[in-house]
Amino acid sequence: MRKHIALISFMIFILGIISVFIMERFITYPIGEIVKTVKEVSQGNLNERAKKISNDEIGFLATSFNKMLDNMKKLERGLRDE
Repeated sequence: MRKHIALISFMIFILGIISVFIMERFITYPIGEIVKTVKEVSQGNLNERAKKISNDEIGFLATSFNKMLDNMKKLERGLRDE
């Protein structure tokens, strides 16, 4: 009985580790890439763009952020031309 409990506990542990790696790949990494872009932009680099890694909400966030940067760039050009 103890061997079965130990085996089941080990399997649950392995599944937990696999889940962490999956979450890191699909959630943490894309958000980290957007954060890198935000840091670059906050230092004045309006040419930087977020990488769109997925087509989910995080990908939508990256696309929206890039559109915002495009609009900021257009406004900046318009102000220079005046």
